[in-house]
Amino acid sequence: MNSFNHYAYGSVAEWSYRDITGLKLCEEEPGYGRFRICPKQGKKLDMAEFTYESMHGRIVSGWKREGDTVEYHMTIPVNTKAEVRLKGSELVKNQAPCRKLDGEYICELGSGDYVFAVRE
Repeated sequence: MNSFNHYAYGSVAEWSYRDITGLKLCEEEPGYGRFRICPKQGKKLDMAEFTYESMHGRIVSGWKREGDTVEYHMTIPVNTKAEVRLKGSELVKNQAPCRKLDGEYICELGSGDYVFAVRE
């Protein structure tokens, strides 16, 4: 087989941005007018970053582990909103109001660049 245009190759990329960096579409507002960022980092990765060019602008979701702290950075495009969910025991750096629910910090973000740090 000479083609790389096959679902099996695309599914790995989808898994990495959907699960590792956590970008999820909200079906009630298609086109990434509203979306979720819910990253899941395992113990074998120390960092991940993903950039998506949406019709509203660039969406960035990334994280980096340093010791027992994970620092997250994200960019939310103009005229969009994102619900961010970060798992951890303590929010040590935060650039927006967040609430804690069931071991997760939940933040409602408008457009801008954000950095959060959470102890695992």
